[in-house]
Amino acid sequence: MKTATTDYDSAWKAALEYYLPQSLALFFPRIYADIDWTKGFEFLNKELQKVVREAKVGKRFVDNLVKVWSKDGAESLVFIHIEVQSQVDHSFAKRMYNYHNALSFRYDNPVVSLAILGDEDENWRPKEYYYDYWDCGYRFWFPMVKLIDFHQRWDELENSNNPFSLVVMAYLKAQETKGDMESRFYWKFLLVRWLYERGFRKEDVLNVFRFIDWMIVMTEDMEQKLKEKIEELEEENQMTYITNVERIARKEGKEEGKEEGKEEGTLLATQESLITVLRTRFGQPSHIIAHRLQDIQNVDYLKILLEKAIVADTLNEFEQNLN
Repeated sequence: MKTATTDYDSAWKAALEYYLPQSLALFFPRIYADIDWTKGFEFLNKELQKVVREAKVGKRFVDNLVKVWSKDGAESLVFIHIEVQSQVDHSFAKRMYNYHNALSFRYDNPVVSLAILGDEDENWRPKEYYYDYWDCGYRFWFPMVKLIDFHQRWDELENSNNPFSLVVMAYLKAQETKGDMESRFYWKFLLVRWLYERGFRKEDVLNVFRFIDWMIVMTEDMEQKLKEKIEELEEENQMTYITNVERIARKEGKEEGKEEGKEEGTLLATQESLITVLRTRFGQPSHIIAHRLQDIQNVDYLKILLEKAIVADTLNEFEQNLN
């Protein structure tokens, strides 16, 4: 079974892809300001996985490669590699250097490597790698942000209009409330309430709620209690975003079951086959992945995912299809 730290991997990867500009604005404001966002950006995560395999720098879980354009006309095309590390790893800086080298060799354009550290060790703050032997050497350094530092910046997060600030808050509270379901319930509901109070667009409310729900996992009875509280909250604010989506999803699931004549046994068998393939090829999938697969009520979609699981090179690649 995966450790608790790796259960956040898929959530971080999806959050960074949904909110790249907002995440850079919060974590690396100087870099955010130098990017020409009018030209758009492009994620190249499949290419990154190929580079990782060729460079033989080890299997990674949370990494993103994105192509952006800077405001500097001389070297406008820039590749940004973002690595999220959720646990102490003393080979991390060297791995960042290996990534940087491999990407620079492949693209022959400026490459910027960024590190987001989600561990709880106050003293572990890697930000450079150097080599020196017989007067021959080099030094590589990279921007780094430590998520636990945002405990001291909590007021800033609370007062921010950046939806990504709530993703960071959810992660911090998920770490802080391990084993304390009452506190976990309190903070999860409070974060959902802030989603509505800050006047975010419907799309942001739904997306950020997904990440909050992904990171702060509770018992079934607590989730039911939260669902009831959210219904009350949405009635008060006259914005039934979350509950409406849930009702529509349940209705569509039932209608598809009737139209296609799929029996429950077939659905369960396909879900079990999918999890078995993932376990056989990549090891035990996280409870988040298993939970998401169990929520899918469309047999045809599960069969497509089963095919993806059979041909995927990595669990990370399968998760991209799932997302």
